Amino acid sequence: MYNDKLKHANFDLPKPQVHPSHPFRSPENHQALIEYVRARLESDKTTRDNRVSKYSQIDRDVAGWLILSEEDKKRRIEHERTGKAFATAQNLPLTWVHLDDMMTYYAQTFAPNRGMFYHTAEPQDTEDASQVVSLMNNHATYCSYYRHLLRTIFAILKYNVGGMTTFWATDFGPRLTATETGQVVTVPEPIFSGNKVESFDMYNTMWDPSVEPSMVHKDGEWFATHKMKSHYWLKNKCLEGAYFRCEEFLSKDSAEPTNATVWYRHPPAEANMEINDSTGNSWYSILSGSSSYSSHGPFELTEVFIRINPNDFGLIPGNAEA
Repeated sequence: MYNDKLKHANFDLPKPQVHPSHPFRSPENHQALIEYVRARLESDKTTRDNRVSKYSQIDRDVAGWLILSEEDKKRRIEHERTGKAFATAQNLPLTWVHLDDMMTYYAQTFAPNRGMFYHTAEPQDTEDASQVVSLMNNHATYCSYYRHLLRTIFAILKYNVGGMTTFWATDFGPRLTATETGQVVTVPEPIFSGNKVESFDMYNTMWDPSVEPSMVHKDGEWFATHKMKSHYWLKNKCLEGAYFRCEEFLSKDSAEPTNATVWYRHPPAEANMEINDSTGNSWYSILSGSSSYSSHGPFELTEVFIRINPNDFGLIPGNAEA
């Protein structure tokens, strides 16, 4: 038994080394940037809600979801208690069978038996190409390219839309070192730098509604994803210098996870499938490829990729003419 609040270790988080007009230091520019970004998110809110409604209906159909009647609930309880067979109403997940067949084909096609990448270089370029391919395969193994690729394919088969992103990232790990005074301290040290990929959770993906999804990368003004992250994750990212100005939030003790989110949508809740009155197994674990606990956390994180004029918000010193 533990309290409903958890206490966390205290650390001095690094401060951003930026010029005075930068949003990290200027409250006016910080607020202006937030309002600018929020207006873009609001522009897709209605469309995103409509998409989520369709996604949830699809997931219910795929899972063969069915709320049991009172009589069926009693039969199920009696079956669990005695082991006797009782007939209960059930929706056969026929769509899931077809999706499973297609996913089996793609899983076998892209299975990295000898690595996800290979080369067909000319003899004089073989050595260089082998080194590049070896590095790419190391990145693929470390960052689970195969799993994210299959989750993206599954989303496309289900919703007729899906995607993934690639980005350069550096992971840090702790290293013990001694200071000049002999005190032993822990300092972050890079343990991996490379290209990561991540599949999109379509319930929590938004984009510029003025362009079609396949052209967002080229013609879209912005794109955003929403996630739930743990206290530990956010503090680590702050210590690594990925996020700043989080002291106020991290200084508070963590309470139990809540559904009071602004942008994030929890798939089982949206599909009305969290209740344990249905037949079958956990649809979320099966259909999303991850356990339900991965969707909970005390912090809601919205990552926005946006094209802006940095001079409008003091992101760079000087002005456009300079």
